[in-house]
Amino acid sequence: MRPQTMLKRTFATSVLGALAALAASLLASAPAHAIPYEAFIDIETEDDLDDLLASGQIEPDTHEALRVLLDRGVDLNTATREELYSLPNLTYADVDAILDYRKLNGFVADPIDLVAAGALTEEKLLAISSFLIVGRRAPSKYEPHGFVRVFTRGTQADRTVPPVGLRARVRAGKELTAGVAATLTRLRVGDVTWDPNRDAFLADERGVQAHVPKAYIRYKQDKLDLIAGTYRIGFGERLTFDTATDYTPNGIYVDDQLSRGYDLSRDCVESTGELAASPCGGDLRYEYVTPDFSWSEGLRGVAAGTEQIPLGQGRLQAYGWGSYQHRSIYQYEIANRAAGVCDDPRDDGNAACAAPDVYVRPGGDPLAPTPEYAYQTLPEMFAESLVGGNLTYFAARRDFIGVTAYGATTQWLADTPQDVRLDTQEWSRWPIGGRHGAVGTSLG
Repeated sequence: MRPQTMLKRTFATSVLGALAALAASLLASAPAHAIPYEAFIDIETEDDLDDLLASGQIEPDTHEALRVLLDRGVDLNTATREELYSLPNLTYADVDAILDYRKLNGFVADPIDLVAAGALTEEKLLAISSFLIVGRRAPSKYEPHGFVRVFTRGTQADRTVPPVGLRARVRAGKELTAGVAATLTRLRVGDVTWDPNRDAFLADERGVQAHVPKAYIRYKQDKLDLIAGTYRIGFGERLTFDTATDYTPNGIYVDDQLSRGYDLSRDCVESTGELAASPCGGDLRYEYVTPDFSWSEGLRGVAAGTEQIPLGQGRLQAYGWGSYQHRSIYQYEIANRAAGVCDDPRDDGNAACAAPDVYVRPGGDPLAPTPEYAYQTLPEMFAESLVGGNLTYFAARRDFIGVTAYGATTQWLADTPQDVRLDTQEWSRWPIGGRHGAVGTSLG
């Protein structure tokens, strides 16, 4: 072998070895972030969060999780380890340092004290400051404090009252919290019923409506968490059951958020239907108005749990929950699966498997020609009853094995004749047949 060839191979081997050692060193020294968000999050308002989404720096799921976190806030003096993990940019070591400071000093009077104590860098503290809540040192046991927020928005094209939202939350002492969210909408379809004459749905015209979609009361202490009303819940078995927005959910989360749309909404949403011409013809096709404030449907009922059951060298957590509420559904997700009508909703060649039409309820004569709704979400179409539970054993802070299980049934609320059996399309997010459930486990 030539000396030059040997030299080249020796040099290449040395370079590759050095690069491998450098990569291993970097990986070994890289801090483990509690939640690996796509980018360093440094925001002050929800508008900043929208900019990150619009620029592609974060995904829609991350945007929603951070939006809820920004709205909910994290109290440095009462937050659990899992709640601190949800803060962006923090590593496991950062969270350990915050908890150690809190244990040593008893109270975080000012977040800047965490920098002085070396628990956080100034850069990280400034980046998460918009998500933080700093409680008072010693509120009396039942001293109430909280907030009330009323908000609205509008455009020149609006011809009715603008959408209005209200959120309120009150806390009595350290254990008791209550919250509510209400809104005034103008673009939601009204009540829906089945019309046997048309073999289709009839829905009330859109108009101003008042809604109180969120309300809850929660009692939480070190060994017990109990909530009644609207809530979300999730655990490590996210594919089994998870209505929370956190990346690493573990337990109960309050649900009192309203969402705002980012695009204008069409003012006219009817098609021709039984009329001679579309009611949305001409300039009406191009008229857009301010969207309503909306909300996502989580759970409504009761949930309870504890995370402090000593077991061997570790601890056991146990949660149980039940929910009953009326659900909305996109109109094209519905199918009539009556025998002899649509035996298989996957049969696209069978016109009877298409979603039933939804007509605007006519005023006066119920048989008068009327237009048809298109691309609408129909409110309170079926009732869902759901129960679930979780058991997780923690051998150490981040070493665990957990099992989550749930079961649910649905019942359609529209009064239909025997030859109509409402169900969902095969592509719907709601399972066909009404009854569904799952069991899953995870290791950490």
